[in-house]
Amino acid sequence: MKPWIMEYKYALLSLKRAPEFLITTVLTLALTLGAVLITSSIGSTFLVNDLPYPHANQLKLLQQDITIEGSSDVRFQSVQGQVKWYKEQHVFEKHALIHTGYEIGTSLKGEPRLNVSYVTPDYFSMFNVPIIEGRGFNTAEDIDQKAKALLISEDIWKTHFASRADVIGQSIQLSEQQYRIIGVVGHDYLEPYLFGGKDSDLWLPFDAGDQMSAQWEKTFAQLKSVGRPKPGVTDRQITTELENIIESIRDQWSSAEIEEINPHISLFRDAEVDNNDKLSLLLVFGAVSLLLIAVVNLSNLFFSRALANRKKLVIKAILGARQKNLFLALFSEISIICFGAWLISLILALLGLDGFISLATGYIPLVEAIRLEPVVVLSTFFLSLLLSLLFSFITLRRINYHNLKEYIQGSGKGTSIQVSSSSIKLLVGAQVFLATGLLLISSMVFNKALMHKTRDVGADISDVYNVHIATTNKSLNSEEIMSIQAQVIDEVRRINGVTMVASGLGPIGTRFRAYSLADMDNNSFGYLRSSWIGEDYLELFGINLIKGRYFSEAAYRGEAKEILVTQSAASLIDPDADVIGKSYQGLNSDVYEIIGITNDVFDAKLKYYNYAKGVRIWWPQVPEDIILKVKMRDDVTLNRLELLETIKRVNSSLILWEYNDLEKLQMESVYQQTILVYLSSGVALVTLLLASIGIFGVLNYNSNLRRFEFGIRVSLGAKRRQLYALVRKESMLPVTLGIVVSSIVVFLLLLIFKHSLTEWLSINLGYCAIVIAFSALISMTACLLPMRGILRNDPIKALRDM
Repeated sequence: MKPWIMEYKYALLSLKRAPEFLITTVLTLALTLGAVLITSSIGSTFLVNDLPYPHANQLKLLQQDITIEGSSDVRFQSVQGQVKWYKEQHVFEKHALIHTGYEIGTSLKGEPRLNVSYVTPDYFSMFNVPIIEGRGFNTAEDIDQKAKALLISEDIWKTHFASRADVIGQSIQLSEQQYRIIGVVGHDYLEPYLFGGKDSDLWLPFDAGDQMSAQWEKTFAQLKSVGRPKPGVTDRQITTELENIIESIRDQWSSAEIEEINPHISLFRDAEVDNNDKLSLLLVFGAVSLLLIAVVNLSNLFFSRALANRKKLVIKAILGARQKNLFLALFSEISIICFGAWLISLILALLGLDGFISLATGYIPLVEAIRLEPVVVLSTFFLSLLLSLLFSFITLRRINYHNLKEYIQGSGKGTSIQVSSSSIKLLVGAQVFLATGLLLISSMVFNKALMHKTRDVGADISDVYNVHIATTNKSLNSEEIMSIQAQVIDEVRRINGVTMVASGLGPIGTRFRAYSLADMDNNSFGYLRSSWIGEDYLELFGINLIKGRYFSEAAYRGEAKEILVTQSAASLIDPDADVIGKSYQGLNSDVYEIIGITNDVFDAKLKYYNYAKGVRIWWPQVPEDIILKVKMRDDVTLNRLELLETIKRVNSSLILWEYNDLEKLQMESVYQQTILVYLSSGVALVTLLLASIGIFGVLNYNSNLRRFEFGIRVSLGAKRRQLYALVRKESMLPVTLGIVVSSIVVFLLLLIFKHSLTEWLSINLGYCAIVIAFSALISMTACLLPMRGILRNDPIKALRDM
């Protein structure tokens, strides 16, 4: 039998006799490698891999930088401008317009609200849309063709058409329009998150959406334009052509009070990934830090194991084993542990990625494209091999082949193999340094996520439902809509469990509406978050009217121009004076009087919150659609089908356009922060576990080597508390230095990268103090625990070996 086979056979037998050591080392390394596999796979998706679309790196996002009253913004797009670019550009070989919205499937059971993408023909080839039945759009379904065609998702095909093979050619009625099905999109389509973050149920021609009738001043955040340039065309050429096109019709948009429209060209990939590349870097940093902690831990555990087995090594040396033979003996045992841990880490990574994908789908872009990358798997395999060689080399160097000869010559008595006191302190300090740094960063991620997750929105949304009712009868005038709304409110109040009904938009929602407000000298305050509200709205949500009065009846009829503002809006408009009674230019340049101030109301969705930050204008609701807020008893749910039947009794032309539980909507809005809370908490727990094992392992090894010293001290009259005091004193310096230096380094890094990390990190001095105190407590506990084991076994017995 070959020597290396014999060594592996002996290594397996030896590890069977040390199950605690085997479990500790394998789990330590498996957890760490699992974290590396998971974070590297996530990181490669956001940082390295191409998007899953043809020529993805060539795709450009075309935006309009629109300036109105001195305020510029690229987030809100004019349909008229984008359509003009679409029709007249010659720089793109593929160009798609996408607008997302909703439609009511009035011919489908239960009249469901369906997610809709209004697209131009190139969309299907640009984004590699898998069409399993029929076809995508062609020039017959392009803009201005008024085609009544659509594609349905595979889920809609299964749910409403029982996967019938003859679905092509069937019709679906949306509100009052009939559309013919020409294709079915497979469920494996990875839809760009940038297009709304929701999986589409239907795809309609771009000109089928209501956005086509919008004038220049009405802009949309959900409108996107993506192009693939012709070979050799530069961004400068694209910009020049789009500038010329938009300038050619300046007389159209300048009359709508738009001052400038400038093309803004960016990589589609950057917009799709957004800032999640920074989140990926944070995760990879955390995994690398855990790996460093684990390497220090395991090197000491392996060394301790080698010392425990030094008699076997002595026998091998007596029988003529050279250093390479001893290296093979160490390597065989260590490699079994490393590669066993690697195999387990693969299972942990598969489970972890599956869990992450389940948690994050629909809330983080590209999450469904994340997979266990073969390159990452291969890299961790070689990392396991490298760690096996490294641990074997370090252990052999620390044992020292020549010390074994001294051990033989001394018959094993009075001799020992020790590491210097400074080395022990360095190892402990390194563990504390890495662990404290990682815990501090985890606490800052946790704090930022928790702050937004638990932030009070400024309104009581508990047990409140948003109900948006539209009508297919376009001939109704304002008075008729008001009359129908009053009837609907009366009927809804009769539903079991309803305690209050009010009309109005917001205070949180899936759509963000912002409109310009300016003073009488035409100085704009920018686009301010806006909500339209009716009677009883403030009372239903518990929003306080701090100053002034509520809307008059004339304001609801459109005869008086009145608005309410939040405290933050009032401070923005005039930080030095009272705004009540003052007039400002608002919608359609009409002059509005501020009549009251409410408390601040915040958006739940982070990007909306960052935009508005409590600033909001309350406009009197005008009778266009019927938008209600329904408050239920805390033990009753508003049933959608019962609600649909109720509004149909009032008027058969009414459709339930939107139905949301605001509490669930808030939970969905902060779900990304919920994921971050889980991730940061998990990293912190694993860090504490690994750091505790590492510090305990180092000092347990050192304490066992010093058992003779402790035996002498006890024989000379030393008490237990004196021995604990000795260890505590020796441990205090490396623990303190590790915590202090780590804290300084972390805060310096935050100062340097403040702007890059501000979205993900937030310093809370209270949390930082708790982390530092807890890190010190855990570290000191891990330092003192080995002494407890020494004292339990009576250190005087160790003197018998002298």
